Amino acid sequence: MIKVERDNKFERVSGTSVGGGTFWGLGKLLTKCKSFDELLELSHKGNNKVVDMLVGDIYGTDYSKIGLASTAIASSFGKAISQNKELNDYRPEDISRSLLRMISNNIAQIAYLNALRFGLKRIFFGGFFIRGHAYTMDTISEGVEFWSKGEAKALFLRHEGFLGALGALMNRDDLTTDLLSHRFTQQGTEDLFRSSTPFSVQ
Repeated sequence: MIKVERDNKFERVSGTSVGGGTFWGLGKLLTKCKSFDELLELSHKGNNKVVDMLVGDIYGTDYSKIGLASTAIASSFGKAISQNKELNDYRPEDISRSLLRMISNNIAQIAYLNALRFGLKRIFFGGFFIRGHAYTMDTISEGVEFWSKGEAKALFLRHEGFLGALGALMNRDDLTTDLLSHRFTQQGTEDLFRSSTPFSVQ
């Protein structure tokens, strides 16, 4: 996780080992999917409520005293503890959905806590785990919205696959001094970001 103040002034302030690799690795072990895209596609058809323990499962309703809806996840994969089932008794679709929500929520919370630490309101997300996947972005956006009580905002890179290439291009002295190159990189950078928007994901 990198805190950016302005051009050429940034620092790495934190990080997490739980991300896209975790999603793919655990997903491969638990569902036998052969690729990251296959695992994502599988999650579209799943229902995490079959696997996750919700607030409503514990209290029977909302826990309004601390602002938790009955549909909030109390424990990812928590129902596997109380149910007399084996791995083969769960659908791979539900497992992948639960795994996706678990990692997305974790990333959102860690990112917000770092933003809070430095008094930041805008949090940009990018990387192999997201890749424009609507449900992932929706979950992260909801997480940031919840933990910050609406004070912070999640934003996502539109062309994140080119982020490294743009950075390398802008770092070349023989190109950044050229006016045409400067215009190209400036235009490309301005189009790189988009704000998170509500997704109608069920």
